[in-house]
Formats: sequence, C-alpha cells, structure tokens
Amino acid sequence: MINVLIRRVIPKGADREVLTLIAQLRAEATHTKGYISSEIVWNMENEREYVSMTKWRSPEAWQAWKESTTFRELQNKLDEKGCKTSYEKFIYPLEEYTPMPML
Repeated sequence: MINVLIRRVIPKGADREVLTLIAQLRAEATHTKGYISSEIVWNMENEREYVSMTKWRSPEAWQAWKESTTFRELQNKLDEKGCKTSYEKFIYPLEEYTPMPML
C-alpha cells in the first residue's frame, strides 16, 4: 500500500476553475484500479494551499494513474492555470522492521 501526499498551491483568481479540475481528478481516480481512498484538507496557515492524501494498493497503481491520459490531461489544465503541484510518496513500515516500544 502507498499513500501519496499531493500539495497544490492555487493562484489567486483561479479558485473556481482549479477546484473544479481537482474535483474531476478525484472523481476519475475513484474509478481507477488500485485506488482506495483520499482525504482533502486546506492549510489553515496558507489559504492558497490544498493538500490531498490518496491511498493506493501499490506504487504501481499510483504510477499507472499518474501516467494515464485522463490524469495527464487534467493535470496539464491545472498547470496552465498556474496551479503548482508536488507529490510525496509514503509507505507503511513493515512490521518486522518497526521498533517496538519498550514497556
């Protein structure tokens, strides 16, 4: 399983258009093989920043979505609107490698 933190900074004046595109991305992702869930939050200290944590069954499922025509078309539209996007990938540590707290 993989979690992908998607950070987007929305330019002033493009809120409605950018949020519509982000909603389309999320809706399309829900129909993609390997998609599990997503959570969307706004940064309380930076009103222009939107963060989404999406959960995928595997890194390959995320990569397939990111390379899909649908994703690329919608992300290109976001780029054209001046929306800055970055991605960070996180995985759960394997149980045998996770240090257990001493009791």
